[in-house]
Amino acid sequence: MNPFLEDGGILRGFNFPGDSDNNNTELGHGKMESIGGHLLEHKFILSALELYTECLERGMELGNLRDFFSNPTNFEVQVDNSINGSMQRIGSMSSFDSFDAVQLSDDGRRQTDEKVAVLEFELRKAKETIKSLRSSLTTFSERANEADNAQKEKQQQQHNSSNKNQVDNTNDQDENKDPEPMEYRAINFLVNEYLLNQNYKLSSITFCEENANQDFEDWHDVGLNISKPPSLVALYRNNLKYVEHESAEATQQRQQVRQDFDSIIDQNKMEIEQLKEESLKLKQRNEELTQELLDLREKSWKENLRLHDIGCQTEQEEEETADSIAEEIVEQPKEKVEEKMIKSPSLQSCDRWVPKKFWNKLIEDTDPSEVEEQWLKEEVNNICKTSDQLVSCVARCIPQILPIVLLSKRDRLLPMLLATASLHREAEVRNNLLNLLFNLIKKPNQLQRQMILQGCVSYAKHVGKDRTEEELLPQCWEQIGHKYSERRQLIAETCGAISPFLRSEIRSSLIFSILLQILQEEKVKEVKHSVIQSLAIVFTFLSEGDKYKQAEECLWSVIADDDCSEVLYKSIFPSFCLFAIFRRSFCFDFGDKLLTRLKMKMETLEEMECVKQVTILIHYISFLYSYALISFLKEEEKVEQQQEFLQNLNATQRNTSADDNVENPRLIVGVDENTLQSLRGKFDEAITRHEQISNPDHDDDVLLWVTGHFMPTIVEVVVGLKTRHNILIREFINLFAALSTNFGERFVQKILRPSFSKRLEADESLLVTSLLPVFVVGVLQSCIELSIEESEIQTHRFLFGVLESLSESQMPIDGLRKTVVLLRERKRNHEMLVQVIVSASVHPSHLVRISSAALLASVSGDQMDVKMVTNNVIPALVELSMDDNTQVRLATILSFAAVAENRQVTSEAIMRVINQLRNMMMWNCGGDEGGNMLGLHSVKLEVIEIAIKMGTSIHPRFRDEFLLPHMAIIAASNNGIADFEKRSQLCIALMEAYTNILCCFIDEGLLQGSCLPALKCLQVDMIALHPERVDSVNSLVEGVERRVCENNDTTNDNDSIKSQTSEETKPRSRNPFQRLF
Repeated sequence: MNPFLEDGGILRGFNFPGDSDNNNTELGHGKMESIGGHLLEHKFILSALELYTECLERGMELGNLRDFFSNPTNFEVQVDNSINGSMQRIGSMSSFDSFDAVQLSDDGRRQTDEKVAVLEFELRKAKETIKSLRSSLTTFSERANEADNAQKEKQQQQHNSSNKNQVDNTNDQDENKDPEPMEYRAINFLVNEYLLNQNYKLSSITFCEENANQDFEDWHDVGLNISKPPSLVALYRNNLKYVEHESAEATQQRQQVRQDFDSIIDQNKMEIEQLKEESLKLKQRNEELTQELLDLREKSWKENLRLHDIGCQTEQEEEETADSIAEEIVEQPKEKVEEKMIKSPSLQSCDRWVPKKFWNKLIEDTDPSEVEEQWLKEEVNNICKTSDQLVSCVARCIPQILPIVLLSKRDRLLPMLLATASLHREAEVRNNLLNLLFNLIKKPNQLQRQMILQGCVSYAKHVGKDRTEEELLPQCWEQIGHKYSERRQLIAETCGAISPFLRSEIRSSLIFSILLQILQEEKVKEVKHSVIQSLAIVFTFLSEGDKYKQAEECLWSVIADDDCSEVLYKSIFPSFCLFAIFRRSFCFDFGDKLLTRLKMKMETLEEMECVKQVTILIHYISFLYSYALISFLKEEEKVEQQQEFLQNLNATQRNTSADDNVENPRLIVGVDENTLQSLRGKFDEAITRHEQISNPDHDDDVLLWVTGHFMPTIVEVVVGLKTRHNILIREFINLFAALSTNFGERFVQKILRPSFSKRLEADESLLVTSLLPVFVVGVLQSCIELSIEESEIQTHRFLFGVLESLSESQMPIDGLRKTVVLLRERKRNHEMLVQVIVSASVHPSHLVRISSAALLASVSGDQMDVKMVTNNVIPALVELSMDDNTQVRLATILSFAAVAENRQVTSEAIMRVINQLRNMMMWNCGGDEGGNMLGLHSVKLEVIEIAIKMGTSIHPRFRDEFLLPHMAIIAASNNGIADFEKRSQLCIALMEAYTNILCCFIDEGLLQGSCLPALKCLQVDMIALHPERVDSVNSLVEGVERRVCENNDTTNDNDSIKSQTSEETKPRSRNPFQRLF
């Protein structure tokens, strides 16, 4: 029985150690090694090889067999033995001619198959031996050539130099000469061993991958008959000793070594000749074996023809298969032959066959010839065998699969697309796949763009800077002007996302240029936002001086674009501020430019443009304070932050908090909360000692710029601002509030508040400007919110002093009124404001009482607490309304109306206000214009002014019971006024008041009793004074008359309906059950 066939191996029936749980693994391993040694001892080389192969398949490696078969010297000996053995077996097969063809037993056929298998195996081993000998022959040839070249150079140098120089040159030649192949492999083995011993595992892995043709686990892989040298460390130490103790004797030894080497070269040349002769003999033997195999195949074919005549058709199919295998053995390499043998039906124990036509008809339904997709048939028929083939297959299939995938699900292809593009070897295919990446979705939404961006970032991290620049950037440049805005937005976002993984020169030139071009040409708001986000990322990596100017120009253009205001302070402005801080031009360059732009806009008083500039300064304050704190950071802390930043670039996940604001000093400085508090403490100590905030070498001092540039410029701008510009005043208040909140309590007490106080004390005329509300609300209010000690008391004193100074100096109190209105927006200020104004209402000076009466209107609105209005404001107004000074009384009228306008005030309080005003109108004023208050022209104008400003929002009871009756009295008395100017002024004011107040719902009685008579009196005045406005008054009269008539008709109809209803219901109510019968 042949030991190499599947059904008759020498290990057949042997129970391996791993096959049974009861066997001991070590004991079984020893038994197998003893068996292998026995086979080697008796020269059963093929059986030992079969044993070694089967053990490897079962997870067991026999050391003695491994050492034997891995030693090329043993293999050379085995070649000769195998040749002799093969010749003996061939000789014994000569009796095959005497084979009795009549015998049709199965033993004859089996013997034929066994002989075929033996010859095939011997042929394969012969080819392997030839291949090994050719490799050795090539190596020796290379050595001989290199030795000849070295010897020629040596002889040439001997003729051109002296004896002393000869030694030096020879040493230089030996050191500079390229290592031989054997030396390369030995050095590689020692280097890898050193890396492993020193625990450089990653470096060792990389080194092994770069030298994949060498086995670093086996020293014998280095070459023939070479002992393992000591380690690199030992070689280094020995070399040092050798250099230190080198002498003439050592030089002589080296010369002797060279002579030995020359003799070795001569021996190698002789061995090469011998190997060539042996190679020729092996080729001849190979041809003999091939011829013998062909003869055997012919005999087998004849035998099968005879069997076919008898009717054994099954053997014909096997013989044809064997014939095809035999042909491939001769024509194909060993790997393909073995693959074909595995796939062959005869080697799979197929004992039957059918006619070819029958078989084709039988499998007709499974034939893929009708499949329309030719590429699909090819891919199915050619299954991938290696990883490179798999990558190529995926690259070919993705473009075919992509069009049939739903648009909403195409992002599922991203992992396969990116992996294939990163692994494929051909640049053209990679470019096509990346083009598919950007054209994956026609109009990608935000989530889809985020996935594509993440894919681009991962690809850039994986392939490195060079391939990113060569493969991704061209795709971005091609689609920069795509017709779909979503695609342009994707390109803009991609440029920013991959910019950290590009070279600095590419990032600051190409990427910057692409984004600027898109920003200049783009009209879609969303695309602009994406461009600005990407520019902010690019700004983070800029460091060149010329790029700073370009970045600054880009920032000004973004600020001027109203479409970009939403993302301005979230991305590009913070990024540029950090760039300016890095350049040390944040204060005296960038800050001064911001102040200059603000002054220019304030000169033109374009309110919205001014608001935009002030808003920029508000956001600038956070970075200004952070800049001051950065100067206290140590150098090692800055280095640590730089390392953390570089590590964070390669992180796949980043921890961010939704509560963190990009303007938070903790984020800008890059420290934790405890370190931030420590830096703030150092900042406060520096202010207290009046020291510089920045380092000595810092040429952009924060405190110097704030006190010398920022505050004087802002104060100058605010002084020139009118109090009517409410929006701008609020923005400046926010600016100083931000300055106070960021820089802290010590800065406000030592620098900010004293500078304002000194300025106001030096020039009291500034109290009438917008500087007063900005200082009080922006600075003093911030002191209260910072819980600075006695800040409320100081604010109370300051407000009372301002009220007293303005009143006695008879200056306008518009700024103070604006201050009170702004302060009342915070509930905690209500009590303080009421105390200040009420305490001023009892001031000895009537001028102060007049101002107090006027300011009480500002603390009577809906924002105030109703109890405070009822218990404090109304009693103070009542006292002032009974003041001896007429001007004080007059100032309370508008304040009473303000109380009536408050919707939260009770009806009792409204009646108290109405009664007090009625009585005050009847009081004798002692003036020349009349006997009572209502006779004064100023009082009349005040009442009419209330109707004009508050007629539609004031309490209805106040309007019906005070305003309309007194307006009728004023209209009736206006006909008898002799002063033409006063009469005309009242006439026009009345017409405006009635035009406003008649829009409200007014009772019919008031329309007939008050409004209609007053309008007719006004009609007479208009005819006499302003004929051109008579039509307006006539329309008002007609409107009132029409409303009265409609009310009368509606009343009559309602009365008739009520009477009819009552008559109809009377009989029904008498007998409600009558209809039931």
